[in-house]
Amino acid sequence: MAVNWDYAELVREVKAMGGPKIFIETIENHSFQDGQNAEKARQNPRLVIALGIGVLATVGTQKLISYIKVKRDKQKISVAEVAEAERILIQQLEQAEQDVQEYLEQVLVEETVTEQQDTAEDCPMCSQS
Repeated sequence: MAVNWDYAELVREVKAMGGPKIFIETIENHSFQDGQNAEKARQNPRLVIALGIGVLATVGTQKLISYIKVKRDKQKISVAEVAEAERILIQQLEQAEQDVQEYLEQVLVEETVTEQQDTAEDCPMCSQS
């Protein structure tokens, strides 16, 4: 007489995999890999954003330094030129901040859509309707 209890099915699965220790190790390894993959997916947009901010800040600083060197070589920098250089730098940094904010909003929308799709796929009640 074969019993089809959940516990009996679990015991059969454990035995088929080679015992409880191997069964638990398999579950741990699979869960660990899932966690690593989820963390990698979460880190990629952050790395891109950080890289973008770094590039924009570097380019803006280089332009400012170049602008100041050229003006210094030609003549003494006047107070008005320093103010103009500061204005340009502030304008570029504000534009970079705005670009990063737009990108973050886009990434957030994409992550939300992905999470909703993942939730819908994982939800057995959702797939029945």
